[in-house]
Amino acid sequence: SESGYIAIDPKDENIVYYTGTYGGVDRHDLRTSFSQDIAPWPLGGFGTPANQRKYRDPWTPVLVFSAADKTSLYLGTQCVMKTTDGGLHWQQISPDLTGAVPGTSDAGEATPDNSVQRGYGVVYTIAPSPLRADEIWAGSDTGLIHLTLDGGKTWRNVTPPAVTGMGPWSKISLIEASYFDPATAYAAVDRHRMGDRKPYIFITHDYGKTWTLSVQGIAEPDFLRAVRQDPEQKNLLFAGTEFGIYVSFDEGSHWQPLQMNLPVTSVRDMNINGSDLIVATHGRSFWALD
Repeated sequence: SESGYIAIDPKDENIVYYTGTYGGVDRHDLRTSFSQDIAPWPLGGFGTPANQRKYRDPWTPVLVFSAADKTSLYLGTQCVMKTTDGGLHWQQISPDLTGAVPGTSDAGEATPDNSVQRGYGVVYTIAPSPLRADEIWAGSDTGLIHLTLDGGKTWRNVTPPAVTGMGPWSKISLIEASYFDPATAYAAVDRHRMGDRKPYIFITHDYGKTWTLSVQGIAEPDFLRAVRQDPEQKNLLFAGTEFGIYVSFDEGSHWQPLQMNLPVTSVRDMNINGSDLIVATHGRSFWALD
């Protein structure tokens, strides 16, 4: 697909899962080259309004394995979906986490506020904790962050307060759950659709009860796409922005460019593989820093 997530089975690297635009999900076996459609529900078609579909998905549906149990695979719709058998069966483990209000009328002009209530939002990022299998963070493109500590039985709204710059349609572009502390998480927030190109990285150390905006060294118009923590060095963070990449050596208190010979381009995600930093750009290939 033009845009989607790839999730490699932690127990069998020959099995690869990937998403497609608006909610397609496939399971691919590299040994046979066969693929299987495992979407939790047939796609409603490109002409069906988003809020009339059983499951809503964005252009880039999030799909991620739990690093803690290496079995649970999570998919974002308007809720969090879970499968433990490779997509043969899906379970909805959350309510609608986007702020939609059932029964809201579509009459009249859509606004940033009422379009949230009308049900046009999606869960845009999911971050299972690598330390606890029952801890899952979820962020929507409507500006909400939720957390469950019991595998989805109960969810708590832990969104940073509006005074920090959060508001309707603040897209939570990526959440990173800490490798060292289950109470810590990092959230990259993108508000450029609302005309706001300032950078937003929020950090919590108390399960989302309080958040700190930590962007010293990153300036407008470098709005955020992703934030990642090094799995072996607690204080080493990387931030992907619309115009390049930044690094922090003090867990987000200060940031500095890590651009070097990278082209000026959108850095959509990063992965640490051993001692290498792998950078995924939008249209300018993959890059690796030893």
